[in-house]
Amino acid sequence: MQYGSQKNDTPAATRDLTSDVFGLMGSVNISDFTLSAAYNDADGTLTDGFGGGPFFTSADDHTVDGTLDQSAVAVGAEYGGIEGLTRGVLNANFDKGEGEDETDYYAAYEVNKSLSFERIHADINKDSNNTRLVANQSF
Repeated sequence: MQYGSQKNDTPAATRDLTSDVFGLMGSVNISDFTLSAAYNDADGTLTDGFGGGPFFTSADDHTVDGTLDQSAVAVGAEYGGIEGLTRGVLNANFDKGEGEDETDYYAAYEVNKSLSFERIHADINKDSNNTRLVANQSF
């Protein structure tokens, strides 16, 4: 479960605004597969702050922030049956905002405990596509 409350009382705000978010998330593992589902419902307009959203339905690009009274459902599947390699897909559907729905395809490969690679392709309905390649080195 997830609950959050944000208050916008900055000098630029014309009035104090409080926004709340509620979320549910669940997953099940079946052998090397993981199936997941999530739901978020925002009352008001949320702000993510820095980076991606902390919300259960956050996709690679879109999340429930920035739109008044937004709700979203996300479903995903992941396969981790090959040593060091994880592949998956996540589909997030938002109830408001033309073209905000998104499907992410990703793969992550852990070479060893200190080196890993990721590829994330976001297919953003009616908006754009983007692909990120990331190398992570731990010291």
